[in-house]
Amino acid sequence: MTGRYNMKKRRYKGALLSFLMAFALIFTMMSAGFTDVFAQAPDAAKQTETAAQTETAAQTETAAKTETAAQTETAAQTETAAQTETAAQQPEVTAPADDSAEAEAVLESEVNTNYNFSIDGSINGNIITYNVNNTSVTVTIDGNKATINGNVMSVNYDRDPSIDDTVNILAALNSAISNITSFDANTMEIALVANDGFTGKLDYNNGTLSLAQNGIHLPDNTRFIIRQKTNNPPPGPQPQTNARATINYTGTITGQIDPYRPEGPIAISINGGPIVPVTSGQATVVDYNLPNNATTVEIDICCIHNYIPDSISIDGVQKLSSAPDKQTLLNNYSGQGYHFRYTVNKAANDTYAVAVNAHEATSADWAVGNFLWTYTDQNAGDDYVGHASLDVVSVTYRGETITSPGARTTYFGGATEWSNDRSSGGSATLPAGATVRLKLTPDYGYQLVSFGVNGGQFAAQETPCEYTFEVKPGNFHLAANFRPVENQIMAEAGSVDGGSISFGANEASMSAGTARLDIVDANASEGELSEMANAASGYVLGDCMDISLTNVIYKGRADDTWNTPVTTLNSEATVSLKLAKAPAGNQVIVVHQNHDGSVETKDATYDPATQTVSFATSGFSKYAIAFKGSDDAVNEAEVGNVINNLYRTILGRDADAAGFADWSNQVKERKISGAQLITGFVNSPEFVSKQMSNTDYVKTLYKCFFDRVPSDDEIKYWVDKLEGGASRNEVMAGFVNSKEFTATCDSMNISRGTMDSDGSIKYNEGVYRFVQRCYGEGLDRKGEIEGVEDWTYRINSGAMTPKSVAQSFIASEEFKNKNLDNEEYVKTLYRMFLGREAEEEGLRYWVDKLQGGTSREELVGGFSDSKEFSGIMASYGV
Repeated sequence: MTGRYNMKKRRYKGALLSFLMAFALIFTMMSAGFTDVFAQAPDAAKQTETAAQTETAAQTETAAKTETAAQTETAAQTETAAQTETAAQQPEVTAPADDSAEAEAVLESEVNTNYNFSIDGSINGNIITYNVNNTSVTVTIDGNKATINGNVMSVNYDRDPSIDDTVNILAALNSAISNITSFDANTMEIALVANDGFTGKLDYNNGTLSLAQNGIHLPDNTRFIIRQKTNNPPPGPQPQTNARATINYTGTITGQIDPYRPEGPIAISINGGPIVPVTSGQATVVDYNLPNNATTVEIDICCIHNYIPDSISIDGVQKLSSAPDKQTLLNNYSGQGYHFRYTVNKAANDTYAVAVNAHEATSADWAVGNFLWTYTDQNAGDDYVGHASLDVVSVTYRGETITSPGARTTYFGGATEWSNDRSSGGSATLPAGATVRLKLTPDYGYQLVSFGVNGGQFAAQETPCEYTFEVKPGNFHLAANFRPVENQIMAEAGSVDGGSISFGANEASMSAGTARLDIVDANASEGELSEMANAASGYVLGDCMDISLTNVIYKGRADDTWNTPVTTLNSEATVSLKLAKAPAGNQVIVVHQNHDGSVETKDATYDPATQTVSFATSGFSKYAIAFKGSDDAVNEAEVGNVINNLYRTILGRDADAAGFADWSNQVKERKISGAQLITGFVNSPEFVSKQMSNTDYVKTLYKCFFDRVPSDDEIKYWVDKLEGGASRNEVMAGFVNSKEFTATCDSMNISRGTMDSDGSIKYNEGVYRFVQRCYGEGLDRKGEIEGVEDWTYRINSGAMTPKSVAQSFIASEEFKNKNLDNEEYVKTLYRMFLGREAEEEGLRYWVDKLQGGTSREELVGGFSDSKEFSGIMASYGV
């Protein structure tokens, strides 16, 4: 619209409207009969001779469909119905008698006007800034569509009588605002607030404002406010009508009127509408929403701050029985007070008489806020803080911060005192207007649901567990609600399906909130994997994973938390991991790479029923699970028998506990072979010093190696060797390399080792494990001891290289008959050569090589010549 209106065009338009009205009326009369038509019309229509003399044509059903003819006073007030258009609603204008320049009269009041908004924020040119929750929210105004004068923003809009002004005003406001920055719809709201208590809320989405409440009508002037989000409307059916009621309030307030609250001590609302301050002896208009067909209304009466009500009556009926002992936060109204809600019958004229007599609590200090909390009295309701500890960290007022109670006993008219009693609770008395910082630390296993003063919510700070709020005059009650929450296990590694973690009773880093354990696939280098595989010698290394620990504390919602990484615990926690698939063996250890890069192994237990590996640790970084089958386990009982036999036979005494454990552990960990175990006793100074005869020496070897008494022929054979010039080392080598001792070592499930005539023993733990892997991974079976000893001896003696031994296994018919596809072939090479599972990237690389034409023989060469395999063999000394 342009703001100008052509009177000549209006006459044409009016004539058309008159014709349409007459046609509609005639059609209705023909269809329903004159009697029915008049029966539906108001009494005023019956007092005229013709329908042309009725007050408006809109008083019939069909005439209501015309544009605005229903808004004229009577057709008789103008020359013709065509010469008027809504005279009843618009300023009186006399139409010119002709089409002269006067016909171009501008009717600004009818079609174009302004709406004024009061601005609460700071203004700099065309930018308005609001400070909300310590965040600067800016509103930029288009100077061509709105003007700012002082603290008033005037928005130009087109007035259309057929549409509620609120629609056009909001459209103009949308057009005038070019940008809003830093607005958070979760914690902030845009409100239009009038002095009579009216409050309307707006939604702001993608740069567009819209009404958050249906059915509201803007008063003549409102304040445009961006503020902290207030409580949402109560749940229930949406109100269907909007109205205003009149409150005739009378009452007597004794005592000093609070200078900090110029709005007055009494406020009233109806049906959850805005709380409006009232003045004795004056009628006050109160907005309210009401469902259709409602017969009652709820009247809320609030006594602000320290005014205690003595009596309350509504329409002459006494309502107050006794004043509550606690104040509450008054929604949509700054501050605390005493809140009462009464249900009364809806008045036909929407007018209610309310009388409140109250007195000032003379013991109250108008300049301070008092708040308290308890840990022990759950029945205290909003005073109760359960499953947490609460501390006052600091109080800031007028630029000065106090961190200890009693630092200022008086402070600008108010005391500054607080107590943090961990056994029962605490309390504080602080100056109004101060900012208090609290630390609320939940117990372990609990998370915060809500925390605030008298029903309000505190503002969470960056520091974990800390909150702030501004102290207002009144009595505060701190309430914190918690619920038990389980630790979170985020198992995203491909080899793990889930898990758990449990901490020691005094673990300081996990004394609050809950834990989140994140398990993801690790991006480990070849060098790291090789070092971990070496540490797990004798085991097959599984996938490498990163395990990280985080202490999680809710700020009041599960999606808004403080997260503190924990790299090292003060004491060990038990971590359990549910594996995605069962390992190829029930003996399991865990390999851990510490933060300094060093690698260690940890004992672990494995539950095959649940496929769960459990271990104790205090550090969180890279881990891998290593396993081996039960066939690889040392027969500890048989080893024990051999060691006890050696103590009695060689040393002539029972084994001491420390000595037995030392020898036993060396064997179990495969650090020594069977040959090294026995020769360690036979060559001991304690035995050599006995200087036995050749016959006794041979009998002793039979007892040590075979645990039996030799025959005369067996004794003669070896004694003859010795007397013929053979050294005792040459004779002992015959015992070590014999089939009978090989069988003894097989029964212990350990390597026999090979002894040369000079007394040197060929045994290398790493080589032994490598040959075992060639059997286990290459041929899917345990190697027979003769074969294992033969292959290990060839490598140890230099007759063959590890590469050539592995190639011999892969070239065997037994291996070829497995008919492995490319992927399984690559996985087997990883296990044989590198002693670990393939990482996904390496697996894909080698499979693609095979599919691209690389032969399997070339692939074996790639693995055997790799730096990782060379490094492994170098660590074995070969």
